[in-house]
Amino acid sequence: MPKRFSLKSFNAELLALGVELVKGEGYFYLAKPLDTDVSDDVIDKLYSSKSTSIYVYAFKHMDEQHWRDAVSSKLVELGFDIPKDHRIRYVQRDVSGNRI
Repeated sequence: MPKRFSLKSFNAELLALGVELVKGEGYFYLAKPLDTDVSDDVIDKLYSSKSTSIYVYAFKHMDEQHWRDAVSSKLVELGFDIPKDHRIRYVQRDVSGNRI
């Protein structure tokens, strides 16, 4: 049985990039994980003048693919280099849209 996609499981994947998705009031945003040391480069990118917000009220309001697309687009916009083999960017789907 496939693992359920949740904010906790998604943040476990994002941790490898030095970021986490945090629930704000009516939106989510990318931030430095509290209990993790990250490079100054990651901190500079997260706290630049560009917005780290994704305007979705509740995590369940978007499916897994939309979250992956939104977060990977935001990370690229902030200047992150996402490795080609990082799971956030590459989720294989069958013709019905189901995860393989």
